[in-house]
Parts: sequence; structure tokens; C-alpha cells
Amino acid sequence: MWPGTRPGCVASSADAGGRRPPLEQAVPLRARRCAVSFVAFLCDDDAAQRVIPQFIVANKRVASPGMVARWGGASCEPVRLLRMQSAWLRGPGLSKILREVAAALRPVVAGRRVVLSMDACPVHLCPEVLRTAARCGMHVLPLAAQMTKYLQPLDVGAFLPLKQRYRCLYERQQLLELRGVLAPERALRLLAEAAQSALVSGSWGETFRRCGLSPAPPSSARFLEALGPAPLPVIEPAIPTLADLELILPRNRFVSVGDLFRPFLRPSPAPALRPPGRSRPSRLPEPPRPPLTRSASAALLAAAASPSPAPIRPAAAAAASSSSAAPPPRHRVPVGDRLPPCPPTPRRPPARL
Repeated sequence: MWPGTRPGCVASSADAGGRRPPLEQAVPLRARRCAVSFVAFLCDDDAAQRVIPQFIVANKRVASPGMVARWGGASCEPVRLLRMQSAWLRGPGLSKILREVAAALRPVVAGRRVVLSMDACPVHLCPEVLRTAARCGMHVLPLAAQMTKYLQPLDVGAFLPLKQRYRCLYERQQLLELRGVLAPERALRLLAEAAQSALVSGSWGETFRRCGLSPAPPSSARFLEALGPAPLPVIEPAIPTLADLELILPRNRFVSVGDLFRPFLRPSPAPALRPPGRSRPSRLPEPPRPPLTRSASAALLAAAASPSPAPIRPAAAAAASSSSAAPPPRHRVPVGDRLPPCPPTPRRPPARL
């Protein structure tokens, strides 16, 4: 029932003033935990768009091992199902996705550089994801905040047809099965079918040109309405300055600029340990020096000569208990006051036979 309608009647768009009001529904926690993430990719090359994979990320509650084993075939390719601990994307999960995308694009885009345009989400700019993209031959192009609706091809022309197609397939299956909520596997297969018809089989070259990902400036109606016609800026063939990067990258997040521009930076040579032609003789490791304490023998003699025996330090007591007949160490480094002189030992007369 829509607000403002007569009781017992189903309202139409005309009864609501020509505009459908937003509907609110209480979703339980169990249903929220069954949500999945859909990772979509677009390419301005039609041949690459046919083979680039699309990903459905589900947690272990939604996607069982049997469902993952049954997934695949011509009915779902190139949409792939990933079973992870959580459906929220993190650094390891997104790195795995980028490696699979690079493996699928390698035979199609050989010899060309791949530019990966993503928004400035924290998981998109973490060091692990940037290093994985660099190893896969991809250069990450981050988009500034609040600019994805103007410069992101997925937001400009792809997500709306995808949602409309998925809604039509879902409602049709509800009528066929006479069920309000479909099984998770059936709903995911309908999402894969919608992605095949709305994303994989489409041509997105014009959408990329409208977003400005071409030699021409952005020309989408939404961009021109909000910001007006933008002249083509003069871009120098060099790495942007830090002042320019501060306008794009998030301010409250750490972004490794070295990892972001790793595909364009030359690896620095390893520093030479020694000049060529000169060799230094190898040195043996020096033995450890004794601790800076009094020697055991001197401490024992001083304690015996004093009228009141002084307490023996723990280091001297340990050395005396280990070997009382051992000669005193050669290195005697006094700490504090100088040791008192040792009393002379009385000499005994030699025994005569």
C-alpha cells in the first residue's frame, strides 16, 4: 500500500501524483548476511569485453561447496562465483580478482597497456591491490570523490540496464515458481544471466568517450549539466605533482604513491657493496668481551680482608660457584672505586729432608 491511497486498493502511479514514493521494508539480520557483492568490469574494446570475467562474491553461508562445484559452463561464463569468508571485498580478495582478469585479458590485449579506472575506495588503493595491479601490467587510475557519476562508465551507462534486466528476470521467475523469495542459487544464476545480456554482450566504446576516457573531454549530459563544457587540459608527459594528487586521493587515507606509479618508474639498481677490482680480507667474528664487573677473585679477597664482610655481587657469586680453582680473568675492568690492595701471602720455609 502506498501512503495516501484508499484502504484496500492498490495504488497506481497516477494516484501518487505521477511519482512512485520510496518503499521501506524491514530486512532481518539473516537476510542482510545473505547479501553478495557483484564486481563488474567494462572495456572499450569489444573483443576484450567478451572474455573479461565478471565476479559474484558470496560468503560461505550463501555459497556452499556444492554450489561452487555446479557453477560454470556456457550458461554462466564469463560470470564467475567466488566463495570467500565474507562478501565484503578486501585486499586479498580484490588481488585475486585482478589476477584472474589479467590472465583472461593476456591473449587479447597483448602488447597494450591496461588502464584500470576505479573510485578512491580504501580497498582499491591499498598497497596490496596496487602492487598486484602493477605486477599484472595494469595502471590504476583513481577517480576523485563525488565524481564517479560523471567519469565512471559503470555508473554512467551500465548499472541501470543491469538492475533493470535483473529485476525483470527475478520477477518473471517469481511468477513461474509462485514464490516471493527465490533460492540463493537460482537468484545468483539469474544475476549471471542479467550480466551476460547487459554487460558482456554490450559495446561500451561510446560510454567511455562520454566519460572522458578518450582523447576528447567528457560529453555526457549529466557532466555538462553539472559542470558545463570543460576545455581539454594540457597534460605534460610526466608524473603529476603531489599538489595534483592531493586533489584526487582521499585525505584521511594513506596511499602509496610509489605503488600507484610503479609501472612507470624505473627500478633503481642495487647499490654495489664494494668497488670492482678491490677485495677486502674476510674478518673473523670477534669473541664477546667480558662484562664490565669486578673479577671474582678480587671481590673474594676484598671481602675476606674487610672486618665486616661485604655482600658479593650476583655476577661474582656465580663465577665463584662455577669454578673456584679457575685463574682470575685477564680483563679486569674496575667499576666505581679502585679495589683495595691484596694482602701479602706468608711464605713457608722449604721442607728439608
